[in-house]
Amino acid sequence: MASFFQDLYKDKQSVGIEIIFQPDNTKVYNFILLKKDKGALFIENSKEKITSIEDLKNRIPKNVPISLVLNGKGILHKTISVNEKDTEITLLQKVLPNAQIDDFYIQKIHLDDKIIASLIRKDQFQLAYDEILFLSTQIVFVSSGPFIASTLLSLLVTDQEENTIIDFLTYQLEYQNQLLVNYNLSSEKIEKEYNFSGNKVNSSLILSFSAALSVFLPNQTDIKNNINSVEINNEEFYQKKVFKLRLGSMLAVLFLLMIINFMLFSSFFSKKNTLSTQMSLVQNQLQQHDTLLKEVQQKKEFLSNAGLLENSRLSYYLDQMAIDLSPSITLIELNVNPIIKNVTPNGDILNSTNKLIKVKGLCTQTVVLNEWIKKLEKKKWIKNVHMVNYSQLKSSDPGEFIFEIYLL
Repeated sequence: MASFFQDLYKDKQSVGIEIIFQPDNTKVYNFILLKKDKGALFIENSKEKITSIEDLKNRIPKNVPISLVLNGKGILHKTISVNEKDTEITLLQKVLPNAQIDDFYIQKIHLDDKIIASLIRKDQFQLAYDEILFLSTQIVFVSSGPFIASTLLSLLVTDQEENTIIDFLTYQLEYQNQLLVNYNLSSEKIEKEYNFSGNKVNSSLILSFSAALSVFLPNQTDIKNNINSVEINNEEFYQKKVFKLRLGSMLAVLFLLMIINFMLFSSFFSKKNTLSTQMSLVQNQLQQHDTLLKEVQQKKEFLSNAGLLENSRLSYYLDQMAIDLSPSITLIELNVNPIIKNVTPNGDILNSTNKLIKVKGLCTQTVVLNEWIKKLEKKKWIKNVHMVNYSQLKSSDPGEFIFEIYLL
C-alpha cells in the first residue's frame, strides 16, 4: 500500500547524501536537496566535500526523505557469475572466500548473465547510518557504489538513443536499452559538469543528485542494499503520509457533512428541536475535545521537558560510565532525569530535570572514586560532574557518595 501512495503523492523535496569513507577513517559528505515545483525539478541546495557533521545537519530539512550512497574505502565491488541455485552465502563466498554472511551487507547489480556484488561490512555501515540517523530519521534508501547513476537515464536517454555512457570521476557506466552492460574504473579522474534540464551538476555531486532523484522515480530504486532497518524507515515514512492523507479526507468529509446538515436545518425548519439537540451534543463533544487536547498538550510538554521525545542515547552513556567503573565502587542508584516535586497553593507540580544523571553509591577508596570522576569529566558527551555529598561514619566503613552528571 505504501508504494501506491508513493506513486500518487510523491514528495515535493528530496535529499541525496553521498558518504565517502576515507583511508584515514574519516568521512566526506556530498549533499544535494532537490525540490519539485509545478512539475519541474531544481536544486534548492547543494555542497560537496562536507567534513563537518554539524554543517550537514544544518542543511537537512525536516520531514524530507533522505537517500544515501556509500562509497570509498571498505566497499568492495566484484563481477561474478551466478546460477539459479546461488544464495547470498554462496555469492559472498565467490567474492570473499571464508567470509561470514552475518558480517556483510550485499548489493547485487545485474550485468548481462553476471552480477556486480557490492559488499560493505555491517559495523562500518552501522556507524555511518547511526550518524545520519541521529540527524534525521527519514532515511528511506541506501545504495553502494556508483550504480544509482542509472536514475539519470530518464534525463539523458531519448526515444532514438539505445546506447548511453555515463562517465564521471573514475567511473564509466555503459547502458543498452537502459540496462547496465559494462562497468569500468579508470585511473584518470574525469571532472566535468552535467546539465539536467537547467540543473548544473558537477561530477562529484552526480551520485548524491542521482540518489535524491530516485525518490521521484520509485521504479528506478532497485539498486539498493536490502537492509531491514532502512526498509522499516521507508515503510514508516510513507505510512505517516498515508495517515495524514486519510486524516485530511476524514476532515473533508466531516466538513461536507456539516454543510449538508446546515442546509437541511434551513430547509426543514420543522425539525429545529431535533437538530438543536444534535447541535448541543456536538458542542459538548467539541468541549470535551478541547479539554482532552489541553491534557495532551500538557503531557506532551512534560515529555518534551523531560527529553523523552528526543533520540535517546542513555544506554550508550550508561555503558560508557560502566567501562571505567572500579570493583571497589558499588553503585546504589542511577537516577536519569530525576523528577522534582514542587509544592504550590494549587497542588503539587512534577517537573523533570533534563540531561542530568544522579549517581549514588559506596566506595572503599576515595582515590579510586576521584579517578573515576576525572575519567567521566573527559567524556565528550559530559558537560561537567558535580559532587553533591560524600560521607563516611567510620574509617573502616565505605564512604557514601552522591554526585551529578550534566550532559551536553
